Amino acid sequence: MIFRRRASCRVTAVVCAGTFSWALPSAAVAGSFQVTPVQVSVPHERPVSAITIKNNAQEPVSIRVVTYRWSQQQGEDVYTEANDVLVSPPIFTVAPDKVQVVRVGLRNATNEAEASYRIFLEEIPNAAIPSQGIRTVLRLNLPFYKLPKAQSAANVRWTAVRLANGAVELRAANQGGLHDQINRIDLRNAGGSVQPLVDKAGVVLPASTRIWRTAPGRAAPIGAHLSLVVVRPTGSEMVEAIVQDGR
Repeated sequence: MIFRRRASCRVTAVVCAGTFSWALPSAAVAGSFQVTPVQVSVPHERPVSAITIKNNAQEPVSIRVVTYRWSQQQGEDVYTEANDVLVSPPIFTVAPDKVQVVRVGLRNATNEAEASYRIFLEEIPNAAIPSQGIRTVLRLNLPFYKLPKAQSAANVRWTAVRLANGAVELRAANQGGLHDQINRIDLRNAGGSVQPLVDKAGVVLPASTRIWRTAPGRAAPIGAHLSLVVVRPTGSEMVEAIVQDGR
C-alpha cells in the first residue's frame, strides 16, 4: 500500500498490529482493546455511524483516530489524508473493562458514487508504564464506505499476465459501482480438484484495478486457460482467464 504525506507507522517504537479488514469477523481484537464493527458502511442519505472500543487490559489505554481517503492506482492501495471525515472524539482514553463509542461521518456527501476511506485506531504509548526494550503499540485499520446513492453492484473482470520471474499477475478490474471483497483465489485443475493459488485477501474498489501475484516459478504457460475460483464472504465464483505475456 502507498501512503501520501503520512508515514505508515510512527517511528517511536511502533509496531503495526495489522489490518483487520477482509475476513470480517464480528469484532477485531488487538491486544489490549476490541473494536466493533470491523467494517463501517453508511448510506448516502445519512453518512454517519459509530465504532465501539472496549478496553480489555488492566490499565487505561489511550487511542487516536486517523482517517485516510482510499483509492487504488496501478493495482495498489493508496491512502491520502482525508479532510471530509468527522470523528468524535478523535483522541480518548478508555478505562479498564470500559467502552468508548466513537462517531464517524462525512462532512460533505454530495458525490453520488461510492466513496472509500480507511479508519486507523492507534494506541498512544503510556509514558507512565515502564517498558524494557521495544514497546509494541497497536494500530487497527478498518474500511469505511459511503455507499452509492443508486443501487449498484460490483462488476469485476479478470485477466492473467505471466511475468519474467514465472509468477502470474492476476488483475481484477471493477467496472461496477460497488466495491468487491475477495477473501482468496483458488485454482481448479483439469481434473476438477481445487488448490490454493493466492490466499491474500483484498478489496477491488469501483472503477479501479487490484492486483494479486502468485509465487514465482508456478508454471503457467502463455495462452493457458486458468479456471479461477474467486472466494468472497458471500460465496465463490468460477472465472476463466487466459495467461498473457507480460515479460
